[in-house]
Amino acid sequence: MKKYRHLLRLVILAIFIAPFYVKDFLWFQGTFDGSTVILGNVKVFLADPFTALSIYLSSMSIASELLTGAIIVFLFYLLLKPRIFCSWVCPVNMAMEIGRGSKMKIQKPSKISRLNYIVFIGFLLISFLTGVAIWVPLNPLSSLVRGLQYQLVYALLFVALIVILEVYAKKYFFCKNICPIGTFYSLFNKTFGIFQIEVKPSCSGCQKCTTDCMAHEDLVASIAQAKKENRSVIVRSYDCTLCGNCTDSCESLDINIIKKFPILSKS
Repeated sequence: MKKYRHLLRLVILAIFIAPFYVKDFLWFQGTFDGSTVILGNVKVFLADPFTALSIYLSSMSIASELLTGAIIVFLFYLLLKPRIFCSWVCPVNMAMEIGRGSKMKIQKPSKISRLNYIVFIGFLLISFLTGVAIWVPLNPLSSLVRGLQYQLVYALLFVALIVILEVYAKKYFFCKNICPIGTFYSLFNKTFGIFQIEVKPSCSGCQKCTTDCMAHEDLVASIAQAKKENRSVIVRSYDCTLCGNCTDSCESLDINIIKKFPILSKS
């Protein structure tokens, strides 16, 4: 599944930079902070929900176009699975995956640190107190897009630094502990989204699926629950990005992606 995720993220990144290199590519323009889709006479503005929230707190007001765009994007991910953004859309995450893949196998993630909530609240608090949406110029996703759009070397170096730190630091450190966009979506990840990971009770417990999983602890717990209660269990996690690494590594096919709203299910 990884190759499909990489392909989709490359296509999305290409759409962002195409207007600057392809003549008459006029139907899309913008960055991950905010973009406009132009279909004939209809313009649809899309915005990153966390960016919109930061801008609102910095000025205590928000343009109707920005609010509408943020709601559209938020509902889209809420329907599919909030943190699917991280593994299927975010190009910085893709660069980190490729970088980590070049290393030797590293130890399984240790118990989750909730530094991410401190960082998340910190960005919002700074925006509120200073009147400056500080996340906007620091967003590595938009920095990558702007760097490619305008050939901004400093923006690309900034993104490269983050990727290098991720590769040589603790696994998933940036995604789990720093990125406020991922943290924002994680708040809704446990109870929303039609696509979920399910563990069958026939799972052998080999735990090959847990060696490259951002939701490592929750997956381990779900495997134990499925075997103990002898029933299929949905992996309820703030951190699951639906990357599919667990399903790809399961030789017995006891871990699958299914369609089920966890908020409507007791499993």
